[in-house]
Amino acid sequence: MGRKKTDFDRLRECFNQINKEKIIAIHNAGYTIDEGVHDAFEVFHHLKSKNMSPEGFCFYNFQDIEVAINYNLLNIAFGDFTDNEEKSLDIGKKNN
Repeated sequence: MGRKKTDFDRLRECFNQINKEKIIAIHNAGYTIDEGVHDAFEVFHHLKSKNMSPEGFCFYNFQDIEVAINYNLLNIAFGDFTDNEEKSLDIGKKNN
């Protein structure tokens, strides 16, 4: 008998799937949203140097984990690398 799938198992599956769609998905990216965005851009530049073209990012940070533990909600930040609001919203919809 297999073990019951946890919320983190489902989150990992979601992040793995959107990684396949050229979206950088990072677990526990920094402590704050600014640190998470910085981490996403670091990964973006690394992948660009390898001739890869990520289109956007999503992540949750340490503060988000604290909220998840206390309130059973996980905030996920998302965006694109060109500051295109429509593209950012499309990336956010993939996280649903």
